[in-house]
Amino acid sequence: MCGMNNKLLWKIYTIWFLRRIVPLMLVEIVFLVAILKLLAGTIFFGKVMENAALASNSSYWQFFKYILGTFFQTHIAVQLFTLLILGVGALLLRDLKRVVFNYLKTFRK
Repeated sequence: MCGMNNKLLWKIYTIWFLRRIVPLMLVEIVFLVAILKLLAGTIFFGKVMENAALASNSSYWQFFKYILGTFFQTHIAVQLFTLLILGVGALLLRDLKRVVFNYLKTFRK
């Protein structure tokens, strides 16, 4: 009987996941990819991180100061896009955490 309940819970969770979470995550991912495409020509993130590593001298505080200084020296549009990307990334992480916790709940009694 327990195995049958587990299979039923698994089916219910799968349907819930496909209806509620997948569309939301797809919209967020498409939005994030579109923003990254727009910023690809403007922000050279790899170069900024490379310069930050050189400027920081292995100190986390110096690294943070460099990144923060670089952020405030960019154009306002780049700052807004960066904040938007961080916000969407936070939403993606929140949704991923929710999915994992709900998935783990299906196996508890």
